[in-house]
Amino acid sequence: MIISPRLLVVSLFLPVTTFAAGIFDRPITLPPLAHTQTVFLTLPEEAARDAWSARVLKDGAAIPQRFIAEGSEWIDAGIASVAPCSLAAGDRSTAMFDENRKTAARPDPFANPSSCTLTLKLRKPLRVDSLEIDADQPIKQLRIFASDGSSFVRLGESRSASLSFSSVTTDTLRVDLSYDIVPHIAEIRLARAQPTRILFEAVPGESYLLRYGQTSPDPLPKSSEFLRSSALMTPSATVGTVNELRADHDNDGVFDDVDNCIGKSNPGQENKDRDASGDACDPTDDRFSEQHPWVLWTVLSFLVLVLLAYAARMVMMIGEEKR
Repeated sequence: MIISPRLLVVSLFLPVTTFAAGIFDRPITLPPLAHTQTVFLTLPEEAARDAWSARVLKDGAAIPQRFIAEGSEWIDAGIASVAPCSLAAGDRSTAMFDENRKTAARPDPFANPSSCTLTLKLRKPLRVDSLEIDADQPIKQLRIFASDGSSFVRLGESRSASLSFSSVTTDTLRVDLSYDIVPHIAEIRLARAQPTRILFEAVPGESYLLRYGQTSPDPLPKSSEFLRSSALMTPSATVGTVNELRADHDNDGVFDDVDNCIGKSNPGQENKDRDASGDACDPTDDRFSEQHPWVLWTVLSFLVLVLLAYAARMVMMIGEEKR
């Protein structure tokens, strides 16, 4: 049974102990908008790992946004109608999807004493991967089929009142029920899995960027908590090609432009001999000359002086011979 809330929304993720792999920008493409409204943005997989650091930017500054955690999302409001096999006298099929558990409807006990087929018409093609029947009697068998436009494709079956199946986009579902006692059906519930998303307010014609991978992202404006959405009515934006601002290819938390050993993870940046290479990339740290570079320069200076003295002596000897 699905127990996720209708829309699990959190405005803050607690940071986790992971190293950034760089700072990235991706342009955001807005859906067609007639006016200013909130939109969804699904985070790319690499951004979702550290979602707390993701920011939607406008003119280089973070704008109000809310995070919507990965999980199941109820989409009962997407049901337009339910055509049952039959109805008991006085019952209405709308009671099966009016989002009110105090109302219910059941098949006619005389016409359908042990089984019933329900046909669900959706308001538009929706992605669905779970269905649940809220009934007052046990369901012996539940089988679900999805329309592909010309026929119904079997999605799966269950010996309970709920079933999860591979995600499918359709505008019509067929539900076959078997039971011992004719049930009162209070609600038919649909759900779908959702990745981590960001909700923000978009203005038609404006440009927005998604930035992620920052270790110290800009704080979110306080007005983020007032953003609202509808699972079915809120449009979705998309992200474009990634632009790497600062890279950290060895994932040690130190960006390449200041890393003393690119290619090998060394978060502490140890460097005993204080040269250009960190210990992780420097195999000669144990040499005396590496640990005391002044010695090398002293020896070289002494040799230069010796050569100069020798050259001067030779010049003097040649001059004496000429006399």
